[in-house]
Amino acid sequence: MTGASVCGIAAIAGTPGDAPASFTADIASIDPGPFSRLIPLTASDDASTHAELAESTLEQAAGEGADWILFVGADERVHPQAFAMMAPSAAAYDAIWGGIGIGGSREIEIPKACRFTCDRMPDGAHMALEWWVGRSHFARTETARAVGFSDTEGDNWYVGYLMRFWRRGGCVKTAQPLTTAGNLPVVGDGEKAFIREDLDRHPQFMAFDYGGRLMKVPYTGINPTVERVQLRGVFFEQRELEAVARTVGAGGVIVNVGANTGNHSLFFAAAMDAQRVIVFEPNPIAGHHLRRTIEANGLTNIDTSHLGAGLGSESGRMNVDSGRRGHLGTTRLVADDAGEVEIRTLDDSVEGRVDFIKIDVESMELDVLNGARRLIERDPPVLLVEVEDTNIPPFLALIENLGYRVNRVFADEGYANYLIAPEQGGTR
Repeated sequence: MTGASVCGIAAIAGTPGDAPASFTADIASIDPGPFSRLIPLTASDDASTHAELAESTLEQAAGEGADWILFVGADERVHPQAFAMMAPSAAAYDAIWGGIGIGGSREIEIPKACRFTCDRMPDGAHMALEWWVGRSHFARTETARAVGFSDTEGDNWYVGYLMRFWRRGGCVKTAQPLTTAGNLPVVGDGEKAFIREDLDRHPQFMAFDYGGRLMKVPYTGINPTVERVQLRGVFFEQRELEAVARTVGAGGVIVNVGANTGNHSLFFAAAMDAQRVIVFEPNPIAGHHLRRTIEANGLTNIDTSHLGAGLGSESGRMNVDSGRRGHLGTTRLVADDAGEVEIRTLDDSVEGRVDFIKIDVESMELDVLNGARRLIERDPPVLLVEVEDTNIPPFLALIENLGYRVNRVFADEGYANYLIAPEQGGTR
């Protein structure tokens, strides 16, 4: 950025004729940072919607020769050091979002929700859904004009712009307070719903290296327990998966009951080079994203013929209960004779040798195991079973009856994953 750069300042959620009060009132106290000139921008009187207001200030910025524009959210004031703080990022990025300072002039607190930092998708979507992102941000004028605001998105005019910008790339979110306010502005439920729908329309993947191979897992915005781990560049439950790999070895036949969006299936198919991975997932939304995982990674050794079906101790019908928040990781099956999900037993679904079975079925683990007794007794596979704490006594009785012992325990709050193997040949 050169010393001749100009930055315009605009109110992003005001009315025609508005200019950010913090700029017009406190211009003398604002450090211009890398800019030679700061200019106030006012929305056109002809604009009638928020999107038109924002577009009109972009056009004014371009007309005034402003290289950058600082959009300021409603009821926020420009932080006196905002321009100086953005300077290091300006050379590398096209848009800069920051935190917000809450409180008076003497004591300003940066809320924990503002401290998430990132510079790529899908981290940007996770920031908006699980942490916080405000409307105040810096943007290169010409890039913002290319991204644009849309009237067709109605009340979601801003998050539509946000998602398009982050998909385009060149964005960074810092924790530095670009503005100050009396309270932390709220990101609405409607805006979050729009972001999740946008993620489905424009799939985003988290990519990381494992064992010299690029692995891609989907960011859905509705699987936070799993996805917040994957955003760190590792598999969810990677300790468990690596213990399985050491115990079972490569090239086996694996059954994945409760496959979700494909985290474990990808590890089995790619990292463990399984001969075949047979997946069961009754939730159609999770199954939809699982297929995307398979396609994104070019996998040909995953059998999806049982997607849409559930497993239990006997045949029947059930329904999918996604819970209050609709998170994929907490989906349960509930009894319903007229339910949309067909329930089968593992004994009736899988033939031939199976080397390993993973079971994660939200409290139905005993039902699944009882429906797999013939398969287990025929040629005992290694098992990894998620067990709710309330099910521990009957679980221990069942595996003892089957001739198994617990080799490893991966504990969590309210449940644990148990790696179990037949008494003969099991290793601790």
